[in-house]
Amino acid sequence: MIEVGDVVELKSGGAKMTVVSVSDNQVECAWQLGNGTPKKEVYPLEAIRGASVFGGFDYGDDGGAEHE
Repeated sequence: MIEVGDVVELKSGGAKMTVVSVSDNQVECAWQLGNGTPKKEVYPLEAIRGASVFGGFDYGDDGGAEHE
């Protein structure tokens, strides 16, 4: 299950982001651009995966994590 504080990334790639809120099937994420500018965006749960040194995790429809 995805939780506030988890580090995630878009399945399509991009920056590592920190989960700041979770509601229904949406996740609000925050990250910083290379120049330090803070960014925040809401994504559908199905569009993100957990980011880790050892590979990613897909968050499926049930909110559970599955290793890739």
